[in-house]
Amino acid sequence: MTRGSIGTLSGHITTRYASSPSSPSSLSLSRFTVRVYDTATGYSRSERFFRTAGSFALRDLPPGSLDVSVSAAEGTGAVQIQLVEGQDVTGLVIRLVGRARMTGRLVAFDGTTPISGHLIYVSARQPHGGYSGARPR
Repeated sequence: MTRGSIGTLSGHITTRYASSPSSPSSLSLSRFTVRVYDTATGYSRSERFFRTAGSFALRDLPPGSLDVSVSAAEGTGAVQIQLVEGQDVTGLVIRLVGRARMTGRLVAFDGTTPISGHLIYVSARQPHGGYSGARPR
């Protein structure tokens, strides 16, 4: 890969309650991970950020159709961008959607018989596919 073919992606993470990247609710982010994934090539990269007030920058990225996802204690968010050779995408804002707590019980198809010994995973649909399912403990 030549120097002219790489790109940069930078921006800010904010919560859904923030009116702008500089508002107080976006500054509470202390840790988050940004993941870049290109489904066409399989390229994947993630970087962790700490105490950046929600700002991030990823350098030396190859061109392509990139799924950019963010995970933080406060929530998750995702966008898709098209990065061309040598392009510097700046000012990208990714808004997090808060996490939720789910309670209930697992029952058989008859709707009444409880099923024990299973751990349930629920996840938001990611641009590159998500996982939801149950597995025995």
